[in-house]
Amino acid sequence: MKSTNSTVLASKIEKLVADKHLNRNSTIFDWLMLVSLGAKHLRPINSTGGSWKYSSLSDRTVEITSALKSLGVEFTLSNDAPKGGKTGALITITTKVKQV
Repeated sequence: MKSTNSTVLASKIEKLVADKHLNRNSTIFDWLMLVSLGAKHLRPINSTGGSWKYSSLSDRTVEITSALKSLGVEFTLSNDAPKGGKTGALITITTKVKQV
């Protein structure tokens, strides 16, 4: 298992923002900051809209996995939906993030 420091990971995220590869106001940025704070699980599918009838699903799996690869963070991608549905995407971070 790989290990990294939280401040090093946060500075790599800021470098992605400075190089215009990542927007500071995006949900990807928020999820990456959660990883730098020590989050172990990410669910990259969220619902947009009001009630369930008028909502749509937003899948950010490709964006978050490419950002994690560019940061050098190891992860596993799995699906924990009961029948393997599209809303069960789960990213488990295997890199140990030490808090400083």
